[in-house]
Amino acid sequence: MVLRLATPLTIVALALGVLTPSVSAADEVTDWNQVLVSALTATNTSPQNSGRIAAITQAAVFDAVNGIDRRYTPYFVTDAAPNGASRRAAAVQAAYVALSTLVPAQAPGLLRQRDASIAAIRSDGSSEAVNRGIEWGQFVADELLDERSTDGFPDGGVGDPGGDAVGQWRPEAGLPAVTPWLAVMTPFAMPTPDHFRPDGPPALNSEAYTRDFDEVKTLGRATGSSRTPDQTVIAFFWTDNTISHWNRIAVSTALEQRTTLSENARLFA
Repeated sequence: MVLRLATPLTIVALALGVLTPSVSAADEVTDWNQVLVSALTATNTSPQNSGRIAAITQAAVFDAVNGIDRRYTPYFVTDAAPNGASRRAAAVQAAYVALSTLVPAQAPGLLRQRDASIAAIRSDGSSEAVNRGIEWGQFVADELLDERSTDGFPDGGVGDPGGDAVGQWRPEAGLPAVTPWLAVMTPFAMPTPDHFRPDGPPALNSEAYTRDFDEVKTLGRATGSSRTPDQTVIAFFWTDNTISHWNRIAVSTALEQRTTLSENARLFA
C-alpha cells in the first residue's frame, strides 16, 4: 500500500472547493453565498471591499432567517417577523436586496437568480408564506443597509500619499493608499477599529527591523529566493481574494456536516 501526500496545489484546490467530496444538497443560504462569491469574482472586487459586502449580505440573511426562527441572538434587526413567513424566501430576498445594492453591476443577473430561487420555493409550499418571507427579507436587508450607509465607507479616513523617504510607505505607480476608510469604518463585531491594533513597526535602526527586512527581501525576490514551494503556493493564496476562499471553504464544511438552514445562516454571519 502506497501513501501519497497531498501536494500544495491539491491542498489549495480542496480549500477552494475545486475538488470536493460527495455531500448533501445545498439550501438557499449556501446557494446565495455562492452567488455572493460569484458576484465578487465577476466584478474583481478588492478583498477589503469584499469583506464589507459579504458581512452586510450575510448579516442580513442571518437576521432574516433568525427573525423567523428566534433561535439565536439577532445581529441588528430585532423586529418580529410576520407569522408563518418562509425562512427560505426571507434568506433569498435579504441576500438579493443586499447584493444588488452593494454590487449594482450584477443587478440584472441577481434578479434572474432571485426569481428562479423564489419560483422553486413557491413550488414547494404556501404562496402566502413565501410572500411574507419576501416582505420580511426585504425589510431586514433595507434596515441593515441603512445602518451601514454611514459606517465610514468609502469616504472615511485620511488618504496616505506615501513618499520616498526612509521608513515611509512607497506607493505603487504614484497611487495613494486604496482603503484609508478601514482605519475608521464602524466594525461589525469589534468595539472600535483599533481594538486589536498592534504597536507600530520596530525602529529603523533596530536589529528586529534589519532581521525582518532581510527576511522579506530573501523570501520575496522573484529569482534566487530561499522560500520553499509550499511558501510560494501560500503566497499566491493570500494575494488572491481570501474572502471568497473562506466562504467557499465554509460552504464545503456546511455541506459535509449537513447543517440546517438556520445553522448555515449563523455560520456565514
